[in-house]
Amino acid sequence: MSAILPRRGALRGAAMALAAARAVAAPSADAELLRLGAEFERLAAAERRAWDLADAAAGTAGEAACDAAAEEAQARTSMVVRAIEGRAATTAAGILVKARALAWCGSFEVPPVTPDMATNERLTIGIIGDALRLRPPVTP
Repeated sequence: MSAILPRRGALRGAAMALAAARAVAAPSADAELLRLGAEFERLAAAERRAWDLADAAAGTAGEAACDAAAEEAQARTSMVVRAIEGRAATTAAGILVKARALAWCGSFEVPPVTPDMATNERLTIGIIGDALRLRPPVTP
C-alpha cells in the first residue's frame, strides 16, 4: 500500500476541517441574521425594562399607561423575532441568535425536561439550552 493514500486522506480531512472552521468563523454568511440579533437584543432589553416598570406601577394611577408601553415594546420585539424566524442560520452565531429569539418566547427561560416529554421535545430543549450556553446571557 502506498503512503500517498494515507496522506491524501489526511489532507482531505484537513481540508474538510478548514472548510468547517471557515463556515463557523465566517459570520458574514449570517450577516443579516446577526444584525437582526443585535436589534433583537436591544429591543428585548428595552422590553424587559418596560415590563419591570409596569410591574412597579401595579396598583397605581400609572398602571394602564405602563402596561400599554410594555405591550408596545413587546410588539416591537415580536416583529424582529418574526424576521429572525424567517432566516436560515448557517453559522454557530446565527444559531445562537435563533436560540435567543426562541428563549424570548418563554421569558428567557428554557423549560425543564420532564420524563413525560417525547424524545423530540427533550432533544429540542437540550439543543436550545446548549446553544444558549455558547455565550453568557445578555443582561440589560
